[in-house]
Amino acid sequence: WYLSWTNAFAGHTSFLMYVAIFGFVTLFGVWAGGMVGLATENQKIARYHDAIEAGKFLVMLDVKAGEEEKLKDLMASSHPEAEFQRIGSTFINPFKLAPSAPAH
Repeated sequence: WYLSWTNAFAGHTSFLMYVAIFGFVTLFGVWAGGMVGLATENQKIARYHDAIEAGKFLVMLDVKAGEEEKLKDLMASSHPEAEFQRIGSTFINPFKLAPSAPAH
C-alpha cells in the first residue's frame, strides 16, 4: 500500500509487482528471524546449559495437569538417579523478556 500510495516506481506498476515485493520482504523476515533463532539458546533450557555441557542428559516431559505426582513416582521407581528440577508451562510468551542467563 505504501509503495502504491507514494508512487515509488514512477508509473503504472502491476499488482503482481507489489505481491512479489511483499513476498520478498516476508521471506526475508522469516529467514532473518530463523537466523536469530538459531544463534540464540532456547530460553527453556538455558538454565541447564552447564549441566548439558558437562555431559548430563536433560529429559523434559509434558504431562497433563494433576499427573505430576504420578510421573514423579514413576521416575523415582524406574530411574532413582534422575533429579527432578521443576514444573513449568510449555507455553512461551514471545512478548515476555527472557530471564538473563548466567555468564559462562
